[in-house]
Amino acid sequence: MPFLILIIVFLYNNYKLKEQSIPNENGVMIGNKKIEFQADGICETNHLGSYFYKWQAVEAMEENKGDLYIFVDKLLALIIPASTFTNEAEKEELKAFIKAHI
Repeated sequence: MPFLILIIVFLYNNYKLKEQSIPNENGVMIGNKKIEFQADGICETNHLGSYFYKWQAVEAMEENKGDLYIFVDKLLALIIPASTFTNEAEKEELKAFIKAHI
């Protein structure tokens, strides 16, 4: 019986943890953003405010299925969707600009 109670408590806590780990739909992490690339860093703006990342904060840049991921921490990346670019040359130009600063 105590084992059954332990399992129920474990499963409930696991469920609550997963539920609390999902970002808000229109919060800081998920939603429309304006990202500006400047000589001294990257400015990210959304309806809740803005944040400025110096180039030193950029740890890596990766591409996945055409989307560009600019990692500013191990678990945080600015995501530029492939649909943002009008052509491949525009994407390559941005990648070259970022590489020149990191």
